[in-house]
Formats: sequence, C-alpha cells, structure tokens
Amino acid sequence: MSSTRAATSPDAKLPVLVDVYGGPGHQEVLAARGRWLERQWWADAGFAVVVVDNRGTPGVAPSFEKVVHRRLADVILTDQVDALLALADKHSDLDLSRVAIRGWSFGGWLAALAVLRRPDVYRCAIVGAPVTDWTLYDTALHRALPRACRATAGDVYAHNSLLEAAAEPPIRPDEARPMLHRSRARRRQRRGRPYLAAVRCVARGWPPALR
Repeated sequence: MSSTRAATSPDAKLPVLVDVYGGPGHQEVLAARGRWLERQWWADAGFAVVVVDNRGTPGVAPSFEKVVHRRLADVILTDQVDALLALADKHSDLDLSRVAIRGWSFGGWLAALAVLRRPDVYRCAIVGAPVTDWTLYDTALHRALPRACRATAGDVYAHNSLLEAAAEPPIRPDEARPMLHRSRARRRQRRGRPYLAAVRCVARGWPPALR
C-alpha cells in the first residue's frame, strides 16, 4: 500500500476514482513512474485514485490467473469491490457514496459492468472502447472464457456480455448483495486465498466544478 496526502481538513471526505484495467496479461500496480503521471493529475484535481490488480492478472501465480476461467465477470468484479472496501477500512476519508470507475478496452468493459451489476458501489463510469459482446472479440482473451465452441457455451458468453447485463432489471438499494470486507488491501496467496493489490490513495478534496 502506498499513499500520499495533500493538506486538507481531517474530516474531509474525498470522492473516489477507481482507475482500472483488470484483464489477463496486464498489471497496473507497478513501481513505474509513467503509470502514475495521469493518476497524479486526477489526484491533484481532487480525487482519491485507487488502482487494483484483481485475480486474473499476472505476477502472482498461475492459479491466481486461471481462477477467472469461465467466470470472468464474477471473480474480477468481486475482487474490485472487496479491495475498495478494504482500502476504505484503512482510509476513513474515502467517500464511498461518491465512487466513479474508469477504464479502456478490457477496463472499459469492467467499468461498464461495475455500474450495471453493482450500482450500490459504483455511482458512475467512464467507459472507453469496451468489449460489449465477447462473441465478437477474437483475441487471446477468449482463453478466460470457454475453449469449446461458442455455440455450446452461449450461457457463459451471455453472462459476461454487457448487452445482457444492460437488459437485466436494475438493482434496488435494498436488493444489493452484502459487501464483504477483506482484512488487508494487499495480500499474497496464503492457504488458497487471493491477494488484492490496491495502491495510490492521493487527493485534496472535491473540486468546486464537480460539486
């Protein structure tokens, strides 16, 4: 966990921007200056910027990557929510009533999925070039979905489709699933439990233009 704080009131609540990719073959949580330049700009604009490497991303163990097979949406979205809540446990100035999520490509799919399936957590999304229907996406990411013929695995593709998610009835606040907490935001696999990586909670306050 790494965090930086600008001078602000101890009681100030900060809006949260989850900047996400989350897909197989790509890590976001790296000690590389170039990864944080734009995120620092958002932080200087007044957001607490959160980045999470969920299960399915590399750098931990083969089992950590393979667990998303056939249940891409469920595992990844669950990890993102759990990590955000664990981070909020450590940083009481995060305002979980004002959480936005943004992403591009696979991250765009995940951002859209987040507001469609967990509107109780994510209030808005900035979605760039999302994969709306996995049956039309002919890349190696299909390895995370069934290897069999798509015609025999339509239910799995449909479950991970934004088009199907958008057609589902909206979730009312009283129907939202309980949000489970993990004890730490970053934890390596121990006894089969996943590790979650959440870094960079940096912000000043809510910009007047966005109030």
